Amino acid sequence: MYAIEIDGLNKSYGSNIVLKNLNLRLEKKSVLNITGASGCGKTTLLRCICGFEQFEQGSIKIFDSIVQNNSTHIPANKRSISLVFQNLALWPHITIYQKVDYASKSFIKNKCKRRDWNETILEKMGIEHKRNEFPGDLSGGEQQRVAIARALAHKSKILLLDEPFNNLNEELQQRILSVLKEWIKKYGTTIVLVSHQLNQLKNFATEWKTLDNGVFI
Repeated sequence: MYAIEIDGLNKSYGSNIVLKNLNLRLEKKSVLNITGASGCGKTTLLRCICGFEQFEQGSIKIFDSIVQNNSTHIPANKRSISLVFQNLALWPHITIYQKVDYASKSFIKNKCKRRDWNETILEKMGIEHKRNEFPGDLSGGEQQRVAIARALAHKSKILLLDEPFNNLNEELQQRILSVLKEWIKKYGTTIVLVSHQLNQLKNFATEWKTLDNGVFI
């Protein structure tokens, strides 16, 4: 059984074909890093996997269950997949703690246990002192860590990260990678990254693929 199984995926925006008959097999606890030129379909692929994009042909299975094909579309919030968006997508009107709490409510109903879990996530990201602040009050690197914290709080089976290290210095990148390794070991998380921080990922990613004109090369 694969964590992610994609067969014959075709995705277009009007006449622009973005993904062409794409296939992928990814084992549980694997870490796949995808590289490629701007506009080659990397972000679109992540959005298809997590359920934010419809596609014309093909199928996606998550742990042997079809989540999308020509007749089925399981909503994104039912797929046990978390996505860190490249633009972060942080709601400006709720605090950092509220963002993490909103994510963890999906599987922790007890408020005390959920508070402990939320605080653990914030501490691991080094933003516990920012819990009551809003995104507009934070630096770019802090906002980046909030987005990652929100994704981790779901404890999803699959974690998708779109350029997660853009606003982080080398020390913070290593901190994040250490937490991701912990998630893989503790929770069996499968990770797909889009990143060009190749030196940082050389001892982390287990698989590497390059997208070019909508296909893996």
